[in-house]
Amino acid sequence: MVKEIRLKLGGSWQPIIGYFAGIAAVMSLLIFKLGSIVPGLSPYEASSLANTSDVHHILNNPVNAPFNLMQWLLHYFSWTTPAQVRGVSVFFAFIAAGLFYYVLKNWHTWRIAVLGTALFASSAWFFHIARQSTPDVLLIFAIIAVLAYGTWLKLTKRVSWALFVGALLLSILVYVPGVIWILAAGLVWQRKLLLALFKRANWLSKILSIFICFLALSALGWAIFRQPSVARSIAGLPLNGIFSPRDSLVNLAKIPVRIFYRGPSDPTFWLGTLPLLGIFATVTSIIGAYAYWLGRKLDRTKVLIGLFIMTTVLSALSGLISLALLLPLMYLLVIRGVTLLLQQWLTVFPRNPLARGVGRGLITVVIILATFYNINHYFVAWPNAPETKAAFTIQQ
Repeated sequence: MVKEIRLKLGGSWQPIIGYFAGIAAVMSLLIFKLGSIVPGLSPYEASSLANTSDVHHILNNPVNAPFNLMQWLLHYFSWTTPAQVRGVSVFFAFIAAGLFYYVLKNWHTWRIAVLGTALFASSAWFFHIARQSTPDVLLIFAIIAVLAYGTWLKLTKRVSWALFVGALLLSILVYVPGVIWILAAGLVWQRKLLLALFKRANWLSKILSIFICFLALSALGWAIFRQPSVARSIAGLPLNGIFSPRDSLVNLAKIPVRIFYRGPSDPTFWLGTLPLLGIFATVTSIIGAYAYWLGRKLDRTKVLIGLFIMTTVLSALSGLISLALLLPLMYLLVIRGVTLLLQQWLTVFPRNPLARGVGRGLITVVIILATFYNINHYFVAWPNAPETKAAFTIQQ
């Protein structure tokens, strides 16, 4: 018995070390100078913190409740330093990075999964959202969680666990602005699979799942009954209740401009007017879009197309939804582009080990350079910009 355990460990110690190294690297970047990278809190962070000081306010307006309840707990224990309040965003961002790796590992090879997660988790766009005390991080978490659950659902044989996790996920994500439409579309599209899952699950899992969903939806329904404007926020619709086709079209046109050409001029969330994607990510995302188009009959491509349409429309409606909703999808395109480049290289040199090694090495080096650029952007250039220092002046 002891010998068998040693043999198993002897064959798996390298992947285990790799996993721990990856976890340590992501967590180190997320918490490094978390409370001191800027002089204080931004107006957005201060407003978010003030709105979560009273649990009754959260119950009456449960939009972004998973994030707000965790911030309320920090208030309860008097943990309100900048590092502590930003830790809530770091928590969701870290889980999102892990789920992103899980999706890539099942969609691509392990090498692409590692390189892709490194690109995603070290992107300046990700850092600006993941290390600020605002609920935008839930938008990233929601998209990745939906993709990860859908991937796991088709692979797992633990039917009861799958039903329970699905109910728990729905009860969390239903409070994230705009995500209710994505959940509804997923339930309709996978209705046969989910119905079969429900029939095969044990009674305890069925009862718990129904109870969790009922509790979450009834609490949301009660809040909407008392304050109808909550429904607009949950649906991702304009906060003022007025839909303007002209404004929505203008916002829609700004999305590719913000991503590829000129970023938002907001020093609390970005550096200058640099595009949200760097040159490498821009080029590979275009290649990735072409690669997905070639495989447009695949289920994952259909899912991504549907998500792109829904998230783009929601981002243009002037609601509580920011471009953070598009971040995971854009990096899935980037990683698919990297995969296609590597595949084409290996196709040209199918048996030459030296050429294959050179190709893999070049891709790795370029990704390391892109990662270094993004880390330098966020940790060096952005906090030292005068506009950034002027935007983070609120002391807590």
